[in-house]
Amino acid sequence: MIFLLFFFSNGYTQKNKLSDRPNIIFILSDDHSKSYVRCYGNEDIKTPNLDRLAEEGIKFTRAYTTAPQCVPSRASLMTGRSVLAVSMSRFTAPLQSDFLTYPELLKKAGYYTGICGRSFHLDGLYNVKESQEIFDKYKLQTYIVRFVE
Repeated sequence: MIFLLFFFSNGYTQKNKLSDRPNIIFILSDDHSKSYVRCYGNEDIKTPNLDRLAEEGIKFTRAYTTAPQCVPSRASLMTGRSVLAVSMSRFTAPLQSDFLTYPELLKKAGYYTGICGRSFHLDGLYNVKESQEIFDKYKLQTYIVRFVE
């Protein structure tokens, strides 16, 4: 299961001026079951920061995965489309650049967007030499381009 949480608050856009639009923080924890977070009922574990975000933001209690693999599921979450609609049928597949993601739409709307943490696998399995050659040859790494200003 993938744990996700949205947190909204007033803040700044990329133009550095106060905005009436909310800040949107999307947290996606890879291979993280809800049983490992206190706000979902596990009293034996301490996750104060996640618990606070859940309390002040939106905590989902009914969520379903769009795919049993993380890369296709993540592509579906980022596009709002099914894995078949974005041609994602395997773990090693990159998301084609003609499919818009929510961060891209937010960026076009004036938001500052970025990504941090374990992001190398957003485009599929790139850490295999043969994959790197194909990805580079056909410019299949799309996430890095989506987040560069």
